[in-house]
Amino acid sequence: MEDEVAASVAAYFERKGGKVLQLLTKGAPGADVIIKWQEGYLVIEAKGGGSQKPSSARFGEAFTRLKMQQSWDAAVAQLPQIEGGKKRVYVDGNMILPDYLGIAVPDTPTYRMMFDWCRRRLEFLGDGVWFVEQNGTVHEALAPRLVPAERRG
Repeated sequence: MEDEVAASVAAYFERKGGKVLQLLTKGAPGADVIIKWQEGYLVIEAKGGGSQKPSSARFGEAFTRLKMQQSWDAAVAQLPQIEGGKKRVYVDGNMILPDYLGIAVPDTPTYRMMFDWCRRRLEFLGDGVWFVEQNGTVHEALAPRLVPAERRG
């Protein structure tokens, strides 16, 4: 689920020397993971592999392939909004502009396929991508690069 993906990628960055500033759970609004990383802010949009909302008729069930594709598309669409300041990000009540951006998703064939389809675009933009196995192991597919000043809100 999304909470496990977010927690795993946060722990991954802590092991690499980052400081977790925010880790949202249970579908709370806002940036899922915010990490103080390399003198800047890394904002990660996490997506899961199944419904974690108790009110959902599909609660606890794995996402269909279509739902995973929609989830990936939503994450990719949010990155430019966050980067440009259209979707605001807050730490301790203060708005920040991220220095690095990325997406973390479960390590599934469907999410890997979606990544392969848009890898070149994500590389060009400098967005990071992490795949998280069921056991919490994180694999970095793309390392995030600093967002250029001219693209920041």
